[in-house]
Amino acid sequence: MSALYTHLQWLPPAPEDFSARLKALESSDGLLGGRIQELASHSLDLNQLTRLSRAVQRLREAGRSLHPLVPFRLGILGNSTTEMMVPALVASAIRHGVDLEVISSPYGQAAQEAFNPHSTLNSSKPDAVLLALDYRALPMKVSLADAASAEASVQDGLGCLQALRDGVQNGSQAVCIFQTMAPPPETLLGSLDRSLPGTLRNLIDEVNRRIAADALKGGNVLLDVAALAETVGLANWHSPSQWNIARFAFADEFIPLYADHVGRILGSIRGKSRKVLVLDLDNTIWGGVIGDAGVEGIQLAQGDAVGEAHLTLQRMALELRERGILLAISSRNTDEVAREPFQKHPEMLLKLNHITVFQANWDDKATNIQAIAGHLDLGLDSIVLLDDNPVERGLVRQLLPQVAVPELPDDPALFARTLAAAGYFEAIAFAGEDLKRAGFYEENARRAELNAQVGGVDAYPLADAVDQVIPLLEADALMPPKLS
Repeated sequence: MSALYTHLQWLPPAPEDFSARLKALESSDGLLGGRIQELASHSLDLNQLTRLSRAVQRLREAGRSLHPLVPFRLGILGNSTTEMMVPALVASAIRHGVDLEVISSPYGQAAQEAFNPHSTLNSSKPDAVLLALDYRALPMKVSLADAASAEASVQDGLGCLQALRDGVQNGSQAVCIFQTMAPPPETLLGSLDRSLPGTLRNLIDEVNRRIAADALKGGNVLLDVAALAETVGLANWHSPSQWNIARFAFADEFIPLYADHVGRILGSIRGKSRKVLVLDLDNTIWGGVIGDAGVEGIQLAQGDAVGEAHLTLQRMALELRERGILLAISSRNTDEVAREPFQKHPEMLLKLNHITVFQANWDDKATNIQAIAGHLDLGLDSIVLLDDNPVERGLVRQLLPQVAVPELPDDPALFARTLAAAGYFEAIAFAGEDLKRAGFYEENARRAELNAQVGGVDAYPLADAVDQVIPLLEADALMPPKLS
């Protein structure tokens, strides 16, 4: 089992003085949201998440402000024991900028809470309700090789989910967060279970497919628990003994991972997903130091294990850009030297036209990231920095705690996987406008650069000038044309 997921290794380890810092929160003055979020943005175990959640509850009861965390009220309907998850959900949501209050239904009371408009859940008017149901909640009957019976079972299962959704939305008008369902690892016919109608695996697969297809209708949201369980392994995810003893839907060691994924969804609902990926150069998107090795000496080629690892990261960066994430460069380097691989290396996937802001100089990373945020007119909480250097990572975390800075392993082959596992760019919806986002911000950045060169908007009508000046700048002209 990969420690990347069980220990959330993209996050820095919990500080050794965690207890002292937790205690200091309750005795300090001023706004606490930023300090709490910084503490939550470590790899915390279940005990530490619970202690942080309790400290936050005491601060709330004392009337302390948690600004700039944004409030969110979440209801939970499940067929399993959920109480143990609540503190982890609260503390993990803080990591994603959300001040979370949870209203969970008692065990075995999901239907009553959903259908009664005066229930505790509905009367609390939650912002969203998490349908935390696993496959054991649905009335699906195994009927081998009987397509008609299999379809009836699927419809019965979906009907239960739709009824719960309708009850929630009639009672509270809350957004519903639908979970896909992790199938058990046990099979009846081995590989054939996947394709044979009426097997439990086939039934669950079909329910999941239709949940995924229908969840986003009406403004609802999808949480792909099936994919999460497959990532860590179905046999690890499901604990028969913990289900039998305590009715835990999955092994309790995965509560921090599950809670982090829920936090990402809530953060995305509140517009907290990151928008910019800032990339270091040397030993991050290529192997070696360009200033020492030159274009020919860096590792970035098919057939070379290190070079292919860095190309995998570049490929992921390009795919993120395709879906609307902005790419920027921050490198302690000479600008001309830093640009050479983008222009001359035949294996380089990233090109200069893919980079919205390019900062290569001898300033520290924190200064460069502030400049990037200024160019894009975005907050620091929109930015992720990917850097192989632990000293640089630590400096940015210290000076700019709003910036997300994932830990990276020594092996560059795992850089892309670590970035993906961190989930900084979680999306709850996708539309054609998302594909245009990078171009929109690139145009804004170019206009800002143009303003700086031509003396600002008061020099002459900018809207009339942009179309004439930009082509000249692209042609390396030094001065804009004179306008009448």
